[in-house]
Amino acid sequence: MQKIILQGPRLDKETVSKIAAELKGVFEIRHHYFKMTLKKAVTNSNLNSIRSTVDFDINILPDDFEPGQIRLLITDMDSTFINIECVDEIADYMGIKPQISAITQSAMRGEINFETSLTKRIGLLAGLPACPGPCL
Repeated sequence: MQKIILQGPRLDKETVSKIAAELKGVFEIRHHYFKMTLKKAVTNSNLNSIRSTVDFDINILPDDFEPGQIRLLITDMDSTFINIECVDEIADYMGIKPQISAITQSAMRGEINFETSLTKRIGLLAGLPACPGPCL
């Protein structure tokens, strides 16, 4: 039996119930996510139509996945693992948050790519002291 994980801040039991019915699966409510067991395997391409209609993540777990064997987690931090954008917060400390945040939001809307966004934001920080005021 295949397992998928559904997670995100806009996840609700009603939506998961509809997805479970569509995929002919059974779900379990976990602390910060839902785990769904499917009787019939699906592929990522099968899930794409569902993903396009919801505002949360849906991911297939490998058949041999054992959570207790995880030894390293690598993740994007900003607005993924934490609820802030670090460059924006540095800019706030430096007094230029509105300019930096505008570029960040443009990237989040898909108007510019990540590389361009980062280059522009770091460019605005160029020349600022590495540690204004007393450094710890």
